[in-house]
Amino acid sequence: MAVNFKLKKRRWNGMDLFFVLMAALVIVAVVFVLGNMDKGNKEQSAERINIEYTVEFRQVNNIALGKIREGDTVRDPDNKRNIGTVISVQSAPYSKIAYNSTDGSVYMAENPDFSDLLITIRAEATHSDMGYYVNDARFLVGKPTNIWSQGFAGSGYCISIREID
Repeated sequence: MAVNFKLKKRRWNGMDLFFVLMAALVIVAVVFVLGNMDKGNKEQSAERINIEYTVEFRQVNNIALGKIREGDTVRDPDNKRNIGTVISVQSAPYSKIAYNSTDGSVYMAENPDFSDLLITIRAEATHSDMGYYVNDARFLVGKPTNIWSQGFAGSGYCISIREID
């Protein structure tokens, strides 16, 4: 008499999927924890330098122009930490490129209800290959930047960073 050693195929079920997803979740959590473990130590061990960075805010309503002044402290709205002190506020009329469809010309159109703001902020920062860090907020030229101060909040782009003595 012959013995049949053919094994039965096992099918995937919901429990198998659950265990695979849990294993993947544990791996992601371990990578995240290990990746962020020394983040705080890098900033503390790095040399602190003074910087001035300028943030450009486009199409700001003229009502908000007087809401931020020199000497105001600004914060990062994401982590609620101080990211510097305003040293300069400049405004210019808001203008944009417009297209005239009747004759095909392009021109600069100004809107008197809006302005562009250039806010220069001084802060103490650390520098790494990834950019400048002010209280865990990263600054790079061209990076979107959010600021908040008493009476003003906005989102703009960092257009310059310079180290000062």
